[in-house]
Amino acid sequence: MKTSELNEAALDWAVAQCEGLIGGDSLDIGFIKEGGYTPSTNWAQGGAIIERERISVALERGEPWAAWSKAAFRDDAEAFGYGITPLVAAMRCYVASKLGDDVAVPEELAKMRNAMNKKEAMLCQLDNVFDELSDSLYYADKVLYREDITEAINEAYRSISKAVQLTKGESND
Repeated sequence: MKTSELNEAALDWAVAQCEGLIGGDSLDIGFIKEGGYTPSTNWAQGGAIIERERISVALERGEPWAAWSKAAFRDDAEAFGYGITPLVAAMRCYVASKLGDDVAVPEELAKMRNAMNKKEAMLCQLDNVFDELSDSLYYADKVLYREDITEAINEAYRSISKAVQLTKGESND
């Protein structure tokens, strides 16, 4: 499986491999699935790795978060990771630095990734559209001063924001 596609339990399992918490091809999936080790969502666990491994994390246009390791500047990095959250990006970067761009993941964990990957792709696309709308709104407000354009952009912005909330399961309706 591509390191860039690792999510949730599969990503946590790969990080556990890197950390030496589970050995070889161990199927100690219960350890991961039961929430015992979740560095891709737990800052106490993932944050310690980020600090120790000197992983830098930042927002990047086109991807919600980017991470790179052991370099003061992104261009000098030895590994990269991208993700919907800073921890996912950083843990993908960590796994890539230790295990490479492809990781052998237990079948049970590999099957769990499809739904999350679709959701993540949709959120990335919505984020890109949101960025474009924000730029357009700024232009309309600051340069054109046209109420009709501004209202159309505001309506599109509200629609995209609602779509993002629904995708994240945060409906306010």
